[in-house]
Amino acid sequence: MARTIAQIQQSIIDAKNANSNLAGLNSTSRVAEWNLWTSIVAICQWTLETLFDLHVSEVNTIISTMKAHTVQWYAQKAMAFQYGDTLPYGSDSYVVIDPTKQIVKYSAAQEIGGIGNKYISLAVAQAAVDSFTGDTICAQITDSATMAALTGYITQVKDAGINVLLLSLPGDIHKCTATIYYDPQILNASGQRVDGTDNYPVDRAIAQYINKLPFQGLITVDAYVAAVAAVPGVISFKLAALTATENIISGPTIDILAQSYYRSSAGYLTYTVGSNQTFTWTVFNP
Repeated sequence: MARTIAQIQQSIIDAKNANSNLAGLNSTSRVAEWNLWTSIVAICQWTLETLFDLHVSEVNTIISTMKAHTVQWYAQKAMAFQYGDTLPYGSDSYVVIDPTKQIVKYSAAQEIGGIGNKYISLAVAQAAVDSFTGDTICAQITDSATMAALTGYITQVKDAGINVLLLSLPGDIHKCTATIYYDPQILNASGQRVDGTDNYPVDRAIAQYINKLPFQGLITVDAYVAAVAAVPGVISFKLAALTATENIISGPTIDILAQSYYRSSAGYLTYTVGSNQTFTWTVFNP
């Protein structure tokens, strides 16, 4: 950013004062020849710095309008959406950035299809609070007005000729069947802590593992088992089945246990205590 003329002139005077060979230039008159020259040079330097600033601004404008956008750019733009505001004509940024209006808290984009039929699938979600764990979790955007506004925003900022499929889906449902060998000094036959501090320690561990996954992150069998195995009182966690299905479309049931990992269609999974989980509790006898 260009300095002011006064700042530039003062820097010249400071350099002059620091040079003992120029000690004779000591007149305090504002029209002293040496003082006039510092003013002339300062004005020239200010003009040059101002022109540099204009050049940088012009180059940035060209880059912003000509840059080829990546799928990550689309995900970032979705999270920059401000509900209730409108974009200036020809711009992809709001005049005033207001995080309180940015309701899209999770977003991921990927390119789908082949030559001639490619499009960008843009999955979004808002934030909610899990009543069971207290974690901040992903949630479907169900309000039609919000989705309409978001669709209009994406249409305005997207590249010309690019088709974008905007989705906000309910979390995928996963089912678990397992045998849990437990220490009766810590847990009872229902999986509750015998000291009464937690009636659902295993459910809580699974829910917290799922809640902390990144949006469209991978659920892996190893991490799933490790989350339960870390629960005090759980000696061994033997998975018999671990599957996932979409919550809104009658899609295929994915065998997570067989393929060792799963990336959800909605971008996240849901967990409800006492639903879709079958645990067999067995006392561990060494």
